[in-house]
Amino acid sequence: MSALFCSLETLFKYAKTTDDLNKLIAGLQKISRCCEGIKQGLSLGDIVNDPQNRKSLVSLFDKQLPQALLAIANYSLQDQTQASSVLNKGIRAHRGSYLYRALGGWKQFQITLVCTIVDDDGRFDVRLINAASRSDWERMQDLPAGTLVSVYLKTVKGEGTLAQESSALERVIELLDAVQFIPDEKPEFKPEQKAARTRQNVHNRSNGVSIDMTTPVYSFDVKVNKLDTFVHAGNANLIARVIRQYPGQVTMTVIRENIEKVTVNSDSIWAASIRNGETIRYEFFGPQPPHEDFVKELAQATNKYTQMDKVG
Repeated sequence: MSALFCSLETLFKYAKTTDDLNKLIAGLQKISRCCEGIKQGLSLGDIVNDPQNRKSLVSLFDKQLPQALLAIANYSLQDQTQASSVLNKGIRAHRGSYLYRALGGWKQFQITLVCTIVDDDGRFDVRLINAASRSDWERMQDLPAGTLVSVYLKTVKGEGTLAQESSALERVIELLDAVQFIPDEKPEFKPEQKAARTRQNVHNRSNGVSIDMTTPVYSFDVKVNKLDTFVHAGNANLIARVIRQYPGQVTMTVIRENIEKVTVNSDSIWAASIRNGETIRYEFFGPQPPHEDFVKELAQATNKYTQMDKVG
């Protein structure tokens, strides 16, 4: 009974008129409908980011929309396994496509990210992302340093245990931590240089020396055999870092149904979505690779298990 009196006391404090009461009822109904949608298997990110639903929420809550979104998330996702992380460096918007490739295929789980951003004046914004939604990641805006990301996860296929869900959450947090520190790849040449425009699949370290690109001086194949499904950003950065040691030019080709040349930088390597079982061919033009360990290092970088790998 005391809880009821406390609730009524709060009600009288914030709903002093019939108008206020009607708005409060409408708000509670919105929260209740979101909770029902979650019970039916919908993603909260899909619910609140739907254009019509978003318009309705903005109309109802106006400037208090961020607080309302937090309340909706707290009520509707409270039964899911949850972990939080504060972004130290922030995540640039263009990394959304990579996060989608890393998380979008997790069919066993439904994952919702609730991002709370507070500016220097104390104003805050709340954004919800369905990890499996391509459109959510594509329209993701920069998440600045200091953003609190709360990750909610539940099993939707099979019978997941709490240990499995906790392990998956750890991987998501590791991914968010790691993606903040992936350097933006700088082009080897200025845009006006012809070589950069005409041979974008070539990594050039020749310093202006003419190199015969007709026949490679050395080539080798690496079959992708990872614990993960894809070559992800961790591997892409390792590959690009090793190749930068070579003083000539390197081409990288993915042997699949349609042979695909890949630009040798970390962004493009990841974007190629190189899958388990596919073969990568490295071809070297210029001097011989410096030593046998260099070739081994490049092969290991291709298949190395990194913290960017996802739950299998």
